[in-house]
Amino acid sequence: MAKIAFTLDYDSNIYEIDLSAHTPQVIFDTITYPVVVAWLGNGSFAYIDSNGNKSILREDPPYEWYPTGPDKVIYTHPTWIRDIKIRYKAVRYNFFFSAYHTDTSVRIFYLDEMDNPVPYCTIEGSQLKVIDPCHPEGETYFGTWGGNFTFDDKDNMYISSGNNVSSGLYKIGGAGTEEVTGEIERIVTSPNEPITSIEFIGNNQLLYVQGKQRIYKLDLQTLTSTLVYDATQFSSHALGSLSLMKEDAKFDLHKKKKFDMFKKKSVFDVG
Repeated sequence: MAKIAFTLDYDSNIYEIDLSAHTPQVIFDTITYPVVVAWLGNGSFAYIDSNGNKSILREDPPYEWYPTGPDKVIYTHPTWIRDIKIRYKAVRYNFFFSAYHTDTSVRIFYLDEMDNPVPYCTIEGSQLKVIDPCHPEGETYFGTWGGNFTFDDKDNMYISSGNNVSSGLYKIGGAGTEEVTGEIERIVTSPNEPITSIEFIGNNQLLYVQGKQRIYKLDLQTLTSTLVYDATQFSSHALGSLSLMKEDAKFDLHKKKKFDMFKKKSVFDVG
């Protein structure tokens, strides 16, 4: 089973857990409250600070030319960053993030080699239809999007409707290197609980958080879900972001050509 890094709300720690062992361990105390985390490989990861607008790089061991400590701000956005993902595409790694664009929409960007944000797609909450709990016969109404997203290895992007009820998990095809061209399709519906963080782990499997403290594994072929971890041990803390802890590649933000891949094995080869 995959090893996952995750955050909790109102908790300064970043945790790791082997989903086959169900014993989480603290891997780093950020001092602040990390909003989301993205694993970069070889003991390094990026996280969003508690202010919600800075992507910060954490390395182990730290690079010696950073005398103030191991953490370095990668990028600062003018609005809140909601999620970050490292995507392997077109023989390179890309740093993606989502951020509020307007009061009703969230935009996904990627950073170019000069750390400039490039718009990738914009999604309005009105594009995400969910089941109306007041009409059990199946009528739908417009939902919201909190900015959670992930990519699989077949040019599909997945998003969740976030911390609201009723909620859903959606698939969008045609997720290329520079834009998304597909239509939005709802693949999971949760009429009574929110679906928030999501992460693709390979082998046609996706993890998602439902009900704030439970992680489910979704088989993308059969669309059947299985509970793989219950975080109720953390009392009232809700699960934050999920990030697959890849061990077969290194995403290096220090190189000028930082999107070059260091190992050619796919980052989605997960047992």
